[in-house]
Amino acid sequence: MKIFFNAEEKYADKFIRDDLKIRPENTDIKMVITGEGKLDNQTLLNKGAFIVVNEFAKQDIPIIFLCGVSEGDLPEIET
Repeated sequence: MKIFFNAEEKYADKFIRDDLKIRPENTDIKMVITGEGKLDNQTLLNKGAFIVVNEFAKQDIPIIFLCGVSEGDLPEIET
C-alpha cells in the first residue's frame, strides 16, 4: 500500500481517536455498538473494537459487542 498508493501506517488507537473522533467527551453518545469477527483473548491486545470498549466503559455508556464467535473467558471491564 505504501509503495503503490503512498499510504501511511497508523495505529488503531490513533485512527479511532483522531480520525474517527470517537471519544467519550462527545456527550451526545448514548450507546456504543462495536464488534469483531472472533471475540477472544487476542481482542484484548489493543485491537480496534476493544479500544472502543475501553474508551467508553469508564464513562458508564452502555456497550453492545457483536461478534461472529466468542471464545474463552474474557475479563470484566472495569469502570
